[in-house]
Amino acid sequence: MVQIGPVMTYPHSSKNFYSVIKDADPYIEFVFITGVSKFSKVSLFSGLNNLEDITISPDFSAICGYTQDELEGVFSAWIDDDVDLADVKNWYNGYNWLGQEVYNPFDILLYLKQREFRNFWFEAGTPAFLIKLLRTGRYFIPEIQNMVACEEIVGSFDVDTLTVEALLFQTGYLTITGFEQTGAFRRYRLSYPNLEVRAGLTNAILNGLVQGHLTKTRNQSHVLDALSNNDFSALRKTMQAFFSSIPHDWYR
Repeated sequence: MVQIGPVMTYPHSSKNFYSVIKDADPYIEFVFITGVSKFSKVSLFSGLNNLEDITISPDFSAICGYTQDELEGVFSAWIDDDVDLADVKNWYNGYNWLGQEVYNPFDILLYLKQREFRNFWFEAGTPAFLIKLLRTGRYFIPEIQNMVACEEIVGSFDVDTLTVEALLFQTGYLTITGFEQTGAFRRYRLSYPNLEVRAGLTNAILNGLVQGHLTKTRNQSHVLDALSNNDFSALRKTMQAFFSSIPHDWYR
């Protein structure tokens, strides 16, 4: 089961962990394992080969998040007139595994406590490895919000042949927005689940590409002011200055 969270485990320890569980089979009635990445059963040899993967199963799609009904029912005592449910949904809902869309529990609990919209979950982890992978692979960043991936996104997790699509999905930065199957070919459409992840990840990518925090912040402020005032002349000047700062031989 894929959980919402930037946490990873590694194969050398996983095989030992699974082997212990299998040896204890006579004493264990039920085991539920959750984490970001699933490792191939083949790579485990006889360590544990009797798992049922429910990562992408409509029957269990809401097991690791809050549904809309759960939010409005279980947390009704904490939801008053000051809580805009439409904004809450825009910020923290949207995770989907071919079933109901769910909220990130970590975000909801902190939002109801602090009553302000922030990147609670995103700030809990640092996607430095992901940013490095995007840079070295020279991925076109705008395409992240409309990626197409195959079965590998929920398959084995091999750091030597790691794809950006699999990493973004397994760590919670992208979620499933569509599914198609033609014969044996399964295709998933991926996109940002909500505003928190979209804003947090794009800002992290920008920080990784732009040298100088003050310059980046100043440009962002100028763009926001220009858009708020419908000042397209100022917007053009800011964008021209930004792109002019990029070396023409960037990839030499």
